[in-house]
Amino acid sequence: MNARKLVAVEAQSGTLVWTFSPETNRQSDWFPQTATSDGEFVFVACWNQTVYALRASDGSLAWKNKIGRGLTSAPVASNGRIYIGVKDYAPNAPGTYAHALYVLDGHTGERIGRFETARANAKAHIKLPPIIRPDFVAICTDAKQLIMLAPDTLDELWRHTFDGQIIALPAHDAQQILCLTQADAVETERETSVFGSNVSAAPAALGAVTSLRHTAIRPPDTQPPQAHLERGEYEQAALAFALMGNFSGAGKIYEENLADAKHARVLYECAGNALAAARMAAAWGHFESAFRWLNTAQKPDLRAALWVRAGKPEQAAEIYEAMAQAAEAAEDTQRFSALAAAQYEAAKRFAKAAGLYMAAGENDAYLRCLEQTNDREKLAEALRSRGDFARAAIRYIELKRWADAAKMYELMGDHAQAGERYAQAQKFDEAADQFEQNKNVERAAEMLIQGAPSTEPEEAFVKRWMCVAGLFKSATPPNLEQAALAYGRIAARFDTRKDPHDAPPVTSQYRKARMAEAEALQGYAQALEAEHPDERLPRAGEIYDKARQAYGDLYTSDLAARCEDRRLFHLELARLEVEAQGNFVQGGSEVLSVTVRNTGYGPAFGVWVTIICSGIRPDEAVPFKPISRLQAGDKDTRDFYVRVDNDVFGVKPISMKLRYRNVQSVEEFLESPVVSIIIKSRNAAHHGDTAPQIIVNGTLVQGNDAQIGDRVTVERKTS
Repeated sequence: MNARKLVAVEAQSGTLVWTFSPETNRQSDWFPQTATSDGEFVFVACWNQTVYALRASDGSLAWKNKIGRGLTSAPVASNGRIYIGVKDYAPNAPGTYAHALYVLDGHTGERIGRFETARANAKAHIKLPPIIRPDFVAICTDAKQLIMLAPDTLDELWRHTFDGQIIALPAHDAQQILCLTQADAVETERETSVFGSNVSAAPAALGAVTSLRHTAIRPPDTQPPQAHLERGEYEQAALAFALMGNFSGAGKIYEENLADAKHARVLYECAGNALAAARMAAAWGHFESAFRWLNTAQKPDLRAALWVRAGKPEQAAEIYEAMAQAAEAAEDTQRFSALAAAQYEAAKRFAKAAGLYMAAGENDAYLRCLEQTNDREKLAEALRSRGDFARAAIRYIELKRWADAAKMYELMGDHAQAGERYAQAQKFDEAADQFEQNKNVERAAEMLIQGAPSTEPEEAFVKRWMCVAGLFKSATPPNLEQAALAYGRIAARFDTRKDPHDAPPVTSQYRKARMAEAEALQGYAQALEAEHPDERLPRAGEIYDKARQAYGDLYTSDLAARCEDRRLFHLELARLEVEAQGNFVQGGSEVLSVTVRNTGYGPAFGVWVTIICSGIRPDEAVPFKPISRLQAGDKDTRDFYVRVDNDVFGVKPISMKLRYRNVQSVEEFLESPVVSIIIKSRNAAHHGDTAPQIIVNGTLVQGNDAQIGDRVTVERKTS
């Protein structure tokens, strides 16, 4: 994209008013010369062979005209006309190029006049803006010629060829035209001459070459420079200074009043003012000449500044860096280091610039350059050292240095982010601390769990899991299920049983943890019930079952019974209570009355009773009627007539299994409860009262010490 622009600024304040760029994408298509204005329009020529007329008020395009094959001079506006040097093709001579002066209408851009200086001559183009006077038009060509034309017809009045090139726009007044030329010479040695030409009121009479005078002396009729300055006649004032030999004064007028660096440079060179000549050469874009004069003046800082203007920041940086190394005062070292760093940064040598910025103490610029490098480690440390924790954290994350990033967030008070980064660094205890400070207690507990080592000393183990349990209990709402699991971990640590059927340990650590686990489980189940009152919740039943087991290990039968009752409620289980009554004596027969009650919360299906007698035979004459379904709250009582065999010693135990035949399926039959009542003599030699044994599906429920009349509770899932 073309970066060349025409810029208009407010003269008093320097405020930008408008800008204009030609509609071209070629880098070479820019404005080679200065613009001109007639007050209403601003006229500017571009190297895309186009003259643009812009409205001076807002920079909008009034017209444009692409003319010739190239534009060789800046335009000059005068009396509604535009004068400009052009390279084009000669009329009636196809393929033959020519150099000419074009005159355009200032309001339309239409060509209204043409003067041809030469054909097929590469050195005859008009390189300097024409001089427009009411009585003549003067043009200078690269063929070392000054040509005078009539203003209305563009008829040639006369021309003069000099020994050297005309290198500056001629100055003029009512009497003379001043031309500065350079004679051809070897290498860089050049001679400058001043030529004066009388100009009368009738330019047509000046056709004789002999009217030119080679002189640098002010004629007697020329007014002093100050008189011209007071009237604002700056070109005439500069001419007067030059004719007096005061080339510095003339150059100053061209620099300050006319903003004409090209002519000012030539005049400063004539005066031997090296610095001023270099400055003007740089302003005009002749950097080689500027460097030559600066080398003469021994001014490295100015040479560096000139490299900057020439668009060579790296060369400027090298000069500034050398000046910083040679400086004796610390403040000079810092100043030149900063200047060198700025130019290295402009040259995109960011690492070099960063080091110099750091030496200069410019931290912001130092960080800015570090960001442009790939040295993210150094950038992160620099941001951290200056307290920019937010940006440092971002850099540490890019480097996957999670712990350092977490520390930055911790210093900023962002405990949530600090916790996440500590977790990524697998520093789980630190992450837990950050989450706890952020009131995210469940996440903190998760970190403590995740950070638990495979082996841990007893004291540290108990402390960790007690903390986990406490965090879960302090959550909103409390997470009692997870708290119970944590207490269970502690209890398991102190559970020394090899067989789960053995008696639980009696250590205080075990009992304390097991009790906390049971209470947490019970609390969790109660919380579920509170959320869904009067509903049967299988999950709550499962939790109550775990609480019952924990209370059972602690021999707290009342609490275990409460949990058991709630378990049966939620799981809709039947609870069978069996009561057997009867008195048996030797040689007689009695009635064994068996009552089965369902005190649970669900029906019992397919219950059958097995009576196993030792020395006692049931009365087979009494039919047995099985119970097919026993609803919750119902009971069923059956009487069995038994007699005692006189010959106890020769009789084997007789078993009679009474089953219910009306179960609905094989699966239902297999899952149904089996209640076996075993009537057994206490002593084979003495036939007295017998003690029942209650067996459910082959498992002894109550031991041999049970007495007739005892009530035994068993339960099984309903079908």
